[in-house]
Amino acid sequence: MRSFRAFCLLLTLSGLSGCDRASSPLSVKQATARETFDGQVFRADYRQAWCNQTPADWLERERPSSIAKVEPSRSPESALEDEATRTAALRALEAPILASTGGRVRRDGDVLVASGARFRDNSEEGDSSVSYTYVGRLPGAQFDVLAAAHWEWSTWTLVDRRGANISLSGPPVASPNGRAFAATGDDYTGEGFMGIEIADYAKGAFRTVQFEAMVPCNPRWIDNDTLEVKVFPGWGAFELDPEGAKPSDWKIARVVRDGQSWKLLPPAA
Repeated sequence: MRSFRAFCLLLTLSGLSGCDRASSPLSVKQATARETFDGQVFRADYRQAWCNQTPADWLERERPSSIAKVEPSRSPESALEDEATRTAALRALEAPILASTGGRVRRDGDVLVASGARFRDNSEEGDSSVSYTYVGRLPGAQFDVLAAAHWEWSTWTLVDRRGANISLSGPPVASPNGRAFAATGDDYTGEGFMGIEIADYAKGAFRTVQFEAMVPCNPRWIDNDTLEVKVFPGWGAFELDPEGAKPSDWKIARVVRDGQSWKLLPPAA
C-alpha cells in the first residue's frame, strides 16, 4: 500500500482527510474570464508549512502512534480497500478541475495526459510507485501542475503547453514574469529532497539548480531575480532539543540570480 505520508498530501485537496499533519500547501481557485489558458488556478499555500508551526508539533504528528490513530493497522485486504477508496476520492476531486481545462488535460484511466505528455500511475509497492493528481494551472503563467504521491515522498510536476515538463520537490511558485519557478523540499526522512530548487524556463526547456537548506519553507519572490525563503539554521540543536525550537528560529535566506545561474545567500549571522 502506498505510504500514509504521500497520500496525506494529496487528500488535503478534499477537506475530507483525517491526516493530522502540518503541511497543506494546496489551494485551488477559479480562473477569471480574462485568462486565455483555461482552467482552475493552483496557488501554493505555505501558511501551514513547517516554519509556521512548532517543530515539536510536526514531530508528534509524524510518530507512528499518532498515524495509527488516523489509520489503524488492518489486514492486507482492508488496506487495498482503503487505497481504492482514497483513489476514488482523489479522482472525484480531480474531475471538475480537469473539466475546467477544456480537454487540455484529461485522464484516460490510470494515465493523466497534459498537453500531450502522459503520466501513468503505478500501484506497485516500492520506489516505482506513483499516483498523479491534476491540481490546476499556475496563475499568470501557462503551466499545468500535477501532484505526485510516491512510495514515501511527494513531488510536483510542471507541464508547459507543449508537454515539456519537470519534477520539483515542492509546490511551485512562479516568479513575477513566469519564467522561473521556486520550490522547497522539506523531507527530513531522507527519502525525498531537503532544500531549495529553482527551475528556469526558456525556449521550451527547463533548467534547474538545487541548494541544500534545512527545513526550508515560505518561498517568496521579491522580483524576477530574487527569492526569499525561510530556513532553519540550527538543525543540529533542533535534533537534540526539538521542543526548544519555535517559528522565530527560522531565518530569511535569499537566492539571487548570478549570471545564467543562481546563488544562495545564507541568513545573516
